Amino acid sequence: MGFYKLAIAQSDNIVFVYKWANEKEAKPDDIWNGKKSICNKFREKSSVTCLTWPKNSPYEIVYGLVDGNIKVGRLRSNKSYLLYATNLSVLNIASNIEGNEILSAYTDGSIHKFPIKGKNQSSSEMKWIQHTCPAYALSWGRSICIAGNDHKVAFYDLQGNQECTFSYNVKECTPKCKQFNVAAFNHFGNAVVLGNFNSFYTFSWNEKSRLWEEGDIHLVENMNSVTNLSWKPKGSSLTIGTSTGLVDSYNLYLRRYIYKDIFQITYVSPTLVSIANQLDADKPPVILSSKHEIQKIAAHRDPVTKSYRYLVARTNSSLIFRDIENPDKAVSEVDWINDEINEKLFFGCESCCIICKANELSIIEVRNTNKILFSYPISILQLDVFRNVYLLHNVVRCK
Repeated sequence: MGFYKLAIAQSDNIVFVYKWANEKEAKPDDIWNGKKSICNKFREKSSVTCLTWPKNSPYEIVYGLVDGNIKVGRLRSNKSYLLYATNLSVLNIASNIEGNEILSAYTDGSIHKFPIKGKNQSSSEMKWIQHTCPAYALSWGRSICIAGNDHKVAFYDLQGNQECTFSYNVKECTPKCKQFNVAAFNHFGNAVVLGNFNSFYTFSWNEKSRLWEEGDIHLVENMNSVTNLSWKPKGSSLTIGTSTGLVDSYNLYLRRYIYKDIFQITYVSPTLVSIANQLDADKPPVILSSKHEIQKIAAHRDPVTKSYRYLVARTNSSLIFRDIENPDKAVSEVDWINDEINEKLFFGCESCCIICKANELSIIEVRNTNKILFSYPISILQLDVFRNVYLLHNVVRCK
């Protein structure tokens, strides 16, 4: 979350928020080793059944109660207010990727949707989905994933229409499917994991077919019921908690390979790639992400230092540029037809790339511009003229 706080709903009708004393000095991997203290508490009259911390809302948590109330706890004022109330026990809640809307599930199988608004502002709550069973597993990513004790996993679109359903017959399924207890999308919303008994199920979004696809069913003997799931922000690992107190962490990826004996390239999903430098373990991995499926990655040398500095990733309709040496604001994605026929890339100036293709020269700046600076026709024989570093620098500066 960036400020290292943890919210816990306890069995004595209270929500505690903990903070870590060394959050300013410690590295992200060591932050939880410091001294913790309670910074907020929200006491209620009934048991807290579910809790979510919406993205981009660092000072507000949303939680549901047995008595049917859904409340928002404000960390700055240490006060909570009622978002809305029903006469049904709140079974589950989930927030969308943007963190501005909430889904709530009830014991009758109904799913309600409402926006998060400020205190004293009415929320336009509405019944959105009537599922076939209570939604013990509920998560909101690219679609809404719902599952429960009917041995089915259902996906709904953002209009509340069912997209697809995966059924796991108790007699035929191996491993034996029991009740789904929890579901969790990754932070990009294109992959989801659901917890079951001694197993967890994976699903991913196929950008080409525009459909949800069933992944592997991972069986772990004697693990018991999976009751909690949490993704690492970059999506490269998943932590699982079970009813017996077991906590396991799993590395997740579609494929992995070594590039030029230097980079370890890991496809976390079709649209998310992690690139780690094996020669410098202290450097954090470089993350490349796109709305399109990443098909190919190449590394290019700096013309001065001769070290690999620039990463170029290709999708079916764009090019992604990343400057490894300058990680801050050093990535761009531009629309591009990727056929690679008679195409040459040159990095003759810092954070700029010259592309010569089909007798046209284009210059792209690798600084979050997400656009081509300019393009114009040119003869292949004239390319050497533009490979001069100082001339390119002047052209970009004048632009």
